[in-house]
Amino acid sequence: MSAASKPRGFTLLHLILMLVAMTGLASVGIPAWFSQESVTLDNAAQLLARDLRDAQDRAAFQHRAVRVEFDSQGDGYQVVDSHGQPLRAPVGDGEFLRVYSRDAVFRGVIIESVDTGPENAIHFGPRGVALNGGRLVISFGDERRHLEIEATTGDVTVDGEAVPAY
Repeated sequence: MSAASKPRGFTLLHLILMLVAMTGLASVGIPAWFSQESVTLDNAAQLLARDLRDAQDRAAFQHRAVRVEFDSQGDGYQVVDSHGQPLRAPVGDGEFLRVYSRDAVFRGVIIESVDTGPENAIHFGPRGVALNGGRLVISFGDERRHLEIEATTGDVTVDGEAVPAY
């Protein structure tokens, strides 16, 4: 076999062209995927359910009262201690705060209604017991998800389906 007929590998130009093509597909595909109302809303509902469970776990592990306070305008929620001091976020730096209008993935999601009592909050006692339960409705466009938090256990269901503890 001569040197001219040997198969050659990819050149740097081939690799650059492939990366440009993949970047172009991702820049179109990712926003299209997340603009689907049901995908965005399902993700927001699951995140809220996990955050409620995280607040409950923190109350139990740290032996202190914790509450999840819902924004009166429906733009998100924060997790605070019994003195109203924000807790640290489970991932990254900063406060345990979700603001839908500031998060590109959840922009357009709102907490449409909160039925948890007069304070618009879910309270967890120092042993992780949910001191109150409640119902929430979150929406995105025409789609809605109903979350129910059971008093005492703190179990969360989304549209009647249990959200497992992680």
